[in-house]
Amino acid sequence: MQASDSIKLTFRLSEDEQGPYPVSTESLWCRPQDGGRYRIENIPFFLEGLSWGDVVAVEELEDEPGVHRVEEIVEESGYSTVWVLVKDTKAGKAVLDELSSMGCSRESGVLPDLYAVSVPPTVDLQDVVDRLDAASESDLLAADYPSVRQ
Repeated sequence: MQASDSIKLTFRLSEDEQGPYPVSTESLWCRPQDGGRYRIENIPFFLEGLSWGDVVAVEELEDEPGVHRVEEIVEESGYSTVWVLVKDTKAGKAVLDELSSMGCSRESGVLPDLYAVSVPPTVDLQDVVDRLDAASESDLLAADYPSVRQ
């Protein structure tokens, strides 16, 4: 969900962030803040260390106009980011629905079966980890925790 004054910024991914995926950039909705900073307005799928609501200082790359890199996280939001790759569609999505009922939000659509989950500070992260670990042990999904704030 983006507000009308949000803009989309494109970020260059490091080789580690690209991993096995056929992507080299990620575009995020950002709301301009004072001092040339931006508040992240959606859940990152590939940029490690970022979460929904973080305020970041960015720099446009000299050799790639319109492409940026995060210089620093100026203010952490308190939200954690979890990446989930669903292996068993029906059972894996049921686990994601459980996370939603706990208060987490999710985004999808970037790549098939890949989800970015946002865990708000009001949700016990250990409960989320426990549920995802159980699903991972059953080979329903795989989870990664690129931005843990709780």
